[in-house]
Amino acid sequence: MPRIQRARAFKQPGRLYWLVFLSFLSWCALGFALWALAQMLITSDRSFGFYMLCGVGGYIFLRVWGYVQALNLKCPLCHGMVMHQAKCHKHRDARRLGPLNYRTTIAIDILTTGKFICMYCGTPFRMKK
Repeated sequence: MPRIQRARAFKQPGRLYWLVFLSFLSWCALGFALWALAQMLITSDRSFGFYMLCGVGGYIFLRVWGYVQALNLKCPLCHGMVMHQAKCHKHRDARRLGPLNYRTTIAIDILTTGKFICMYCGTPFRMKK
């Protein structure tokens, strides 16, 4: 019978939720920029160009802010950066949903189940005690 590893409690769930929130906001800003671009092309109204630039600027700002914050959040076991995807090999138990990357999959797992698997050591973590 295969042994199933029980999820450990993550020591800094507030910081991880904050990074997931920043990631969600950045994708919303990108969606807003794409919507404004479509409106600008459809209606030929150039005022939507300003909104598009604001959305792209917000996306870049939020991604850089999230990147800087993610550098300080590490897995308690392997000391890999949880929300920062490096070029090294991932663990065989790491989850990845279809065309999405590991970081986005972790964010979706945290939002939906409250659990995630470290992409570097394969250890399952839960957000609550």
